[in-house]
Amino acid sequence: MLLALKQEYNDYFEVFSKGIVMGSEENIVTLGQKEIENILPQKKPYLFVDEVLNYQKEEEYIQAVCNLKKRINFYKDFNPNKLIFPSFLVLEAMCQAVALLWYLVRDNQGSHRILMIFKMEFFGKIEGYDPLEIRCKIKTKEPIGFGFTQAIYKNKIAAVAVLKGVNILGADHAFNSWYQS
Repeated sequence: MLLALKQEYNDYFEVFSKGIVMGSEENIVTLGQKEIENILPQKKPYLFVDEVLNYQKEEEYIQAVCNLKKRINFYKDFNPNKLIFPSFLVLEAMCQAVALLWYLVRDNQGSHRILMIFKMEFFGKIEGYDPLEIRCKIKTKEPIGFGFTQAIYKNKIAAVAVLKGVNILGADHAFNSWYQS
């Protein structure tokens, strides 16, 4: 079973690596900065999801934006001579987008916490201030969930990751059931 699961997620990784994943054009839900701030625990300047352009619950899909112009201080702190956005902050933005999607799909009933990076690959530098677009899909087998995400910069895939998380409410319930027995 574990090998079949690993192969399935490797297949998803390949799909996300080869082409930009698109959501449906119907029933698009958007979220603004204030709504995102109320959901994610990260606060400015460490909140990297600025806007949700397309959220679709049925498809378990989200398309979010990280506005790099707002992050000028991060460029200066890590590489003062070049406008290269640090790769670990790209990963942080991807993790935040997946966490936001898990929260929205679960009807605001708790969220998954990201436990590990199952697989990740970077395909190039992110130089400049153009918006970083993040697209995610999720698959869950409660209380475990997997987030498949890609960072897109200047219409090219800059990074792809498969993130593994656990549903905090589900994990607490499983632990409490075990503990009380």
